Amino acid sequence: MFAIVGALGLLVVGVSLAAVPTSAPAGPQTRVDGVFAIASPSPAGPPAATASPRPAQPSQPAPIAPAPITISGPGHIAPWTTADYAVTFTGTGSRPIEVWWTGAAMGNWTWQRLDGHCELTPSRDRLSGTAVDRVVVQLQLTPSGAPGGQLLISGREAGGTTYALAVITVG
Repeated sequence: MFAIVGALGLLVVGVSLAAVPTSAPAGPQTRVDGVFAIASPSPAGPPAATASPRPAQPSQPAPIAPAPITISGPGHIAPWTTADYAVTFTGTGSRPIEVWWTGAAMGNWTWQRLDGHCELTPSRDRLSGTAVDRVVVQLQLTPSGAPGGQLLISGREAGGTTYALAVITVG
């Protein structure tokens, strides 16, 4: 009986070996979960270049011109405390200018020219008139009322674009 089982085992092994081709493909082998796979051969030459559409270039925003008006001063004011703001009009030639503020009420405000030539007229919450070339004006603002709120200072040159120059917390 052992002879029959042994002969059948040798027969199975022989048939299995005969089924393996003698010219197995050469190349690197990669083991994946106990199964061997033959890697596909590399191409004979470099891959052919295919024309691919270029991705659309993102549009570049137009450069933003600097505002012709700048302001410097504190970003916070306590009620009934005076804060100084220097407003600079950087345009050229003679032109109308104006600066105004909205939001928190002013208990008092004053102004003075620090540099340049201008003829300005104060009104309730506005300073307007004519400037020649570069002009620097100092605003001294004293907000009134209860703490809280904001003060928005805006300006314009030659009737052009209105610029929000500063947002100041009052409180």
